[in-house]
Amino acid sequence: MQNNLPSRIFLWTHRWIGLVGGLYFILFGISGSYLVYEDAFESWLYPDRYQSAQTTDTFDLAKLVTSAQSALRMDKQPTRIIIPEDRNHNVTLLFNMAAAGDPQKPLFAYVDPSDNSFKGAFERLQSVGGFLSDFHHNLFLGASKGRFWMGICGVILLVLLLSGLWIWWPKRKFFKKSLKWPAYRSFYKYNLDIHKIFGIYTFLLLI
Repeated sequence: MQNNLPSRIFLWTHRWIGLVGGLYFILFGISGSYLVYEDAFESWLYPDRYQSAQTTDTFDLAKLVTSAQSALRMDKQPTRIIIPEDRNHNVTLLFNMAAAGDPQKPLFAYVDPSDNSFKGAFERLQSVGGFLSDFHHNLFLGASKGRFWMGICGVILLVLLLSGLWIWWPKRKFFKKSLKWPAYRSFYKYNLDIHKIFGIYTFLLLI
């Protein structure tokens, strides 16, 4: 990196976006990781809700819906029925509990396909996954505003990555050396070099 005005601007931009936005990007990564494995976490936390009493290959959709409607004391039709890949898991029925014209209020109900017994239900927005999903997708601002600002955050992350690439870019004779694992010099410089090496090797994935 040359010590000229553009480089100083990129360094200032990279540093302050990283400091101010770093916490958000960490929380974004944690929430996204949880959502990827949400079913596994929920199955571990609430085994009775997810796991069937016995393995079954056949089921009656009408009876599954009737069982959920009877337990929930309503006549709404499910908006989605999720058939599990694992034959030892319950069927998931998704209901929209919101009134007509209101934002969606999803409720997940679980029915054992082996005997059509109701195994429980919960409102998505009141669960850990619902809370993290609302943050991850909407920043707690609602779908329209939240996704607009999520797009802005994506642009900010892009600026962070491109400014980091500019700062890292070495002279031709140092290019190979800059791609090698750094040697220990001092605590500060070693951590800075580690930051650079991880940044450049994950650049394409992140961008």
